[in-house]
Amino acid sequence: MSLRPASNPASHGAPRPGRLRPRARIELGDYPVDAAWSGDGRTLAVAGGEGGVLLLGADSCQPQVIGRHQGGVLAVAWQAAGRLFASSGQDGIVRLWDARSLESSAIHTGSEWSERLAFADNGRLLAVASGRTLQLFDPKGQPAHCFPDHAGAIVALAWRPKSSEIAAAGNGGVRIHRLQPQTGSRNYPWPRCLPVGQLECRRPPACGGHAGRQRASVEHRQRR
Repeated sequence: MSLRPASNPASHGAPRPGRLRPRARIELGDYPVDAAWSGDGRTLAVAGGEGGVLLLGADSCQPQVIGRHQGGVLAVAWQAAGRLFASSGQDGIVRLWDARSLESSAIHTGSEWSERLAFADNGRLLAVASGRTLQLFDPKGQPAHCFPDHAGAIVALAWRPKSSEIAAAGNGGVRIHRLQPQTGSRNYPWPRCLPVGQLECRRPPACGGHAGRQRASVEHRQRR
């Protein structure tokens, strides 16, 4: 692992309004497949394709390998206003990490990879998508809810801001799950949909498709 200053000429001098300035180029010794910032923007969790779970301080820019998944890491997600973050790997395990103690616990183990993770805005629930199954866990790693299986594998997750609703997209469309005031789901079919990229849980939901377009339900009905 090595660190060297960014060589981009644009990085010298004051940054232009509305533009980001490169700070550093960091050699990890592993190829990153996912990354997530802590809520305070001070620490970056990185998923290593060869199995390393890394933390990177924004000030020091020094990467630290704090653990591993056998085979490789698939995804990481950080609690918005807390010290917890989650990682999933090709070993079928989802781990919940404490960024202060650097300790972790396995909260889910399965035969299918958990390729999508997402914390709710309030940090009280972690959504884990494994194949067609969507499960929720509390901050202690205890199962909180399991939804009925989707028609196809879930490839994107998004919580609706400041709510208990989560959108899950996969081959066949988008499904909105609601936890309060009572549990319920609503489907937004899209038979030829294979979502990639951004998913937004809103009214109506929208997600990026493989054709490079956005698709949203044409029905602007209130979800019940």
